[in-house]
Amino acid sequence: MRKNGIQDWLMNKKIKIGLDLDGVIIDHTLNKIRLAKQCGYFLKTQQTSSEIVEKIVPPDIKRFIQKGIYGQVGLSSGPMKNSKKMLKKITETFSVPYIISRRDYKHNQRKFALEWLKNNHFFPPLKRNRILFAKSEPSKNNVCKKLNINIYLDDKIEVLNNLRSVKYKVLFDPYCHRYKNPPKNIKVVKTWLEFYKYLQ
Repeated sequence: MRKNGIQDWLMNKKIKIGLDLDGVIIDHTLNKIRLAKQCGYFLKTQQTSSEIVEKIVPPDIKRFIQKGIYGQVGLSSGPMKNSKKMLKKITETFSVPYIISRRDYKHNQRKFALEWLKNNHFFPPLKRNRILFAKSEPSKNNVCKKLNINIYLDDKIEVLNNLRSVKYKVLFDPYCHRYKNPPKNIKVVKTWLEFYKYLQ
């Protein structure tokens, strides 16, 4: 094996990448705005991250929006900009990432997630046996620990803070809510291209 080949092999063996699905690969921005508007709340694009939405709408409206984007309505959501292109490069450069998403069995949430990935042609670069679902956001840490994930990308700070087993935590923040003052232990990226460069 050539020297570069050995280095590539060692890199692929070392790096195990975990990714969130909703708000990272699937862009629910427009559907969140539409669903909130049905309930009398008018969200701006930069207000659609989960942490901001829950400060604007009451819990029952938040659940209504979440149920919609995790269900039939979510199938009309588009991919996050450059997500497919960068995932292809990630699988070619490193390895096929694991998708670790919190979706319930109720209302076919997991079925709709897989259907969205299929409809939007994410198989490949992703593999079905690397699409995993956690019962709750805190339980993502158990999944990451079992898989020895050492880099994880999520759009929620509280999820990243709970990933005690993950060494490198990356916050996906396309609307720059926390970009100027990122937590010390969390890398913040605004785009998929930034995430890919960080991996390199």
